[in-house]
Amino acid sequence: MNAPELAQYIREELRRVCVEVRRDIVLRSMENPGENPEGSLGTIARAFAQAKIFDPRKHREDRAPLPGEIRYEEKRLRNITSTTFGNIYDGLIVQDTLKTLIPQEELSLHRIHIVITNQLLATWDEEDLRYHIRASIYGIPNMISTTGIVEAPARPREFYLLKQGAGPGGWDSAAEAQAAEAFKDRMVLHDDPRLTEVMKGYVMQALFYHLTGDPFCSDVNCRLFNAHWQEELLRAQITSTEELCPGHQAALEELRTSLSLPHVRGT
Repeated sequence: MNAPELAQYIREELRRVCVEVRRDIVLRSMENPGENPEGSLGTIARAFAQAKIFDPRKHREDRAPLPGEIRYEEKRLRNITSTTFGNIYDGLIVQDTLKTLIPQEELSLHRIHIVITNQLLATWDEEDLRYHIRASIYGIPNMISTTGIVEAPARPREFYLLKQGAGPGGWDSAAEAQAAEAFKDRMVLHDDPRLTEVMKGYVMQALFYHLTGDPFCSDVNCRLFNAHWQEELLRAQITSTEELCPGHQAALEELRTSLSLPHVRGT
């Protein structure tokens, strides 16, 4: 994922904004704990330990995390670039935690904060009473998960049929990697070279959420389309000849001429 390319994309699309690419928000806070008591390693690690989901079918319990769980998060946070694919965190708790790390003077409508993470984030669905992995969660800050982009939208139906046909003993990491390679034109893979281009759509959704309150579009050819399938995602972000649908393109033109556009910060 190329953060400078995403920053340039925002500059070109909105034109009258200042875009700043920052270091990781957690690392920056841990290095300067005196500036914000909420930014110490122990405090952040405890919050992540509380946010960890152990069973997607059970709502996260409001309990004090064990010392070992906190130590695990401390170790993980010291190496923030690592990806632990098996860990899933309650996205709303993570969002609230990261919000405390943003300087108070930057919590205004004139600034948009977009946090890009490789951690898996999920939110609880009251309809089917389970957690669902999310590619993005919008708010303060906006959060986009590169791993979630791979894992959240459903893969091609044939992928699941192949998995079902393999049986419990025949589907391991090697078999999954082989299947993913076979369907690579119809789904996003980990370390996919197309990821930055796909990310542009999620960044645009974050901008529209902040500026208009609605990040999504029903047109599958628009970057704002809320894709539930990987094939829809690739159509909206890669193969579509349109950047935005006519309605959202007109809305973008209005935003470009606004008298006061925000400062966009990404971490």
